[in-house]
Amino acid sequence: MPPRSTTKVIKPAPRPEKDSLIIEHICLLKILRGKDAGTILELGEETVAAGRSEYCDLFIDDPSASRQHFEVGGQYGMHVLTDLDSTNGTMVNGVRVAECRLSNGDIVTVGATEIGFFEQKKVRAPRAKTPPRPPGGIH
Repeated sequence: MPPRSTTKVIKPAPRPEKDSLIIEHICLLKILRGKDAGTILELGEETVAAGRSEYCDLFIDDPSASRQHFEVGGQYGMHVLTDLDSTNGTMVNGVRVAECRLSNGDIVTVGATEIGFFEQKKVRAPRAKTPPRPPGGIH
């Protein structure tokens, strides 16, 4: 009699259909070098301001930064940086800019402060729907 096989067949869990996956696009600014290194600002479609003013969305603690130094706005699925006529200018990847489209990994420099622009895509399955509760409370 031949020996019994001890191989166990494991079937993978069913995968959600491609159409049911949700792709989240997340963009953020992260201070990489400067007094506030590690600070992260998640970007949406609304315009955000960066500078020395306490009213800015991204506070830059750098004497070379203007009170309102630059802004980043979401337009047509991309993010555009606009210098706000700052005294010392805004650099993107070492080039002084008045306005430019940001790409993943770009480095924005204001004085001695370096700020990274990062894009991330997360793919996830949709959350399971919870069944409706019966009327009249708990049964």
